[in-house]
Amino acid sequence: MDDLDTRLKLACKLAGTNYLPASDSGNDPTGFLTELKKLQSQINTIQSQYRRRFNVIRSSTAALPNEILIIIFRLVCSTVEPKNAGPTGCPQIILGSVSSHWRDIVVDMPELWETFSLKISQENLQTTIPLLKVYSARRRQMPSSMQLDLRGLDYNSPEVLESLTFLEGNIFSGDTPKLLHSMDIHCPPPYWLSTIVSQCSNLHELSLSWTPQNTGTYIWSRRLPTSIPFYSLRILRINRVPIMLCFDLLLSCPNLTEFTCTTPLVHARNDPDGWMMMNRDQEVTFPRLERLTWTPTRKYWDKYFLEFFRFPSLRYFAWPIWPGQDSKNLFDSFVAALPPSLESFEIIASPLIAWHRIESILRQIPRITQLILTDVPSSAHSRFLQMLQYPTFLPSLKACKWIQKVKGEVDHDPQWISHLHGMLQQRKFYGTEEFRYEMVNVEACWRAEDREMISRLKGDGRFKVEIVCNNSILNLR
Repeated sequence: MDDLDTRLKLACKLAGTNYLPASDSGNDPTGFLTELKKLQSQINTIQSQYRRRFNVIRSSTAALPNEILIIIFRLVCSTVEPKNAGPTGCPQIILGSVSSHWRDIVVDMPELWETFSLKISQENLQTTIPLLKVYSARRRQMPSSMQLDLRGLDYNSPEVLESLTFLEGNIFSGDTPKLLHSMDIHCPPPYWLSTIVSQCSNLHELSLSWTPQNTGTYIWSRRLPTSIPFYSLRILRINRVPIMLCFDLLLSCPNLTEFTCTTPLVHARNDPDGWMMMNRDQEVTFPRLERLTWTPTRKYWDKYFLEFFRFPSLRYFAWPIWPGQDSKNLFDSFVAALPPSLESFEIIASPLIAWHRIESILRQIPRITQLILTDVPSSAHSRFLQMLQYPTFLPSLKACKWIQKVKGEVDHDPQWISHLHGMLQQRKFYGTEEFRYEMVNVEACWRAEDREMISRLKGDGRFKVEIVCNNSILNLR
């Protein structure tokens, strides 16, 4: 009877009815069985309804032409970020598990498998290699990219190190490394660098980064040999890498078009003089480099960079300007010698930086068309808007972006709006046809009369002005 009570409770719960215990029904087995049949009939009815709904949906998707399904699959796989979900979140595998028809389409589309993106943890490390093999088999001979996040691993664990060695062997063996054209790896074992350079001969883009929490756990015992030229690489982004390795990597990649080096690690035992004696103490030219971002370190390393490296095709340049920067004069000379091709200049400043320091730098590059001011204080920014009212100050400028890394608010300031309006008015008067002003992570109060005042500058439409606030175009009407 207890088993029958349990079944009745479950059936009543599924059917949404109240359960009447045996003690309240006269302990009549016939009544129990009658009630159970009635509840089972209700459950069958509900199951049939859900089954019909599912069949309608499945028949609708099955009726879609393969060409439409292919477009949908490409869109899904390009927008989903599987690296944040682990192996079970891979959209290709999810789509292929819906039906045999979908699985056939997914398996027959190698372009869906060209990006292997995964966040690896202690829990899913063992399943990473089988998943990698699935991608490799279905990708066939298509060029591929790889995105790996290894922050969740404990490198002090012998089991983890053994699994990583096995993973390295699977990634950098056979045809896989030759087919890789892009790699973005967060917190990899440092010794992977030598393997990447020696095995990935067709790699075009490489991003390597570490965090402050795990930088100290690594032993950078192997330097990348500069005798291995990395001719194929076009884009290199590195973060929290030892300074000598930064230079080694840069010197190994003569065909770069973009180089970003942020927060290089400098230790007291690093000897720049000894390192420079091992390398050529003469100018090094990167003829194809168009985008450059460099974080200053110490005087001797910055001196070497500014004095001996040349970039004749540079179009974008970003450099932090901090108080007490030792290489001030050398940096000013470097900026003054930037090529005519330079279009965009980003200044990353400390809130303590004086405006006159920024002004002196900008006067050396009057031909730029875009200026990006990152973490520049609002007072200096207002002064900058005033300076732009003079026709001789950055006369070619057509776009300005003000970025705050930490989101902040700017109280309504009639003078600030007036400076912006005056700057746009003077730009229009001296022949500028269009201007784009953008604010990122800056919350500003725009009143209706402020928008109307700027909108009137458009006049008959000959002057185009666009104000963008946090990725939203401001309605000036």
